[in-house]
Amino acid sequence: MTLSAPPEPPTTITTLPNGLTLVVVSQPHLHTCAAQFMVRAGSRYEDHETAGLSHFVEHMIYRGSSHYPDAFTLNRAIESRGGGLYAETGRETVSYLMECPPESLMELLDILADAMMRPLWNSREVEQRIVLEE
Repeated sequence: MTLSAPPEPPTTITTLPNGLTLVVVSQPHLHTCAAQFMVRAGSRYEDHETAGLSHFVEHMIYRGSSHYPDAFTLNRAIESRGGGLYAETGRETVSYLMECPPESLMELLDILADAMMRPLWNSREVEQRIVLEE
């Protein structure tokens, strides 16, 4: 018996006027949406004096924003809509991943955009200790 590869899902790649690349992969048979923002940052771009900065900023994004004053409020807003946020700092990229039910996607994108564009930088000392431990 010969197995064939599954068909590739329809994919659209668009570059926005600000240079941001948007990749949309449609998989309507799944009951979850995922949005991933990748930032060109990480240890490759840091020197001795800035080592760990990308990882620190990754943590700070989820500490509160203009509409969600602390980490608890931000996470509650996301989780109450069935979503989850995950982040990871690598050598060349920082990834912010959000998964949610399809009907919550636009609301959760607004929440994530607020967190990324208007962070409050709350609890810097707490996050600094956490990042140093990691």
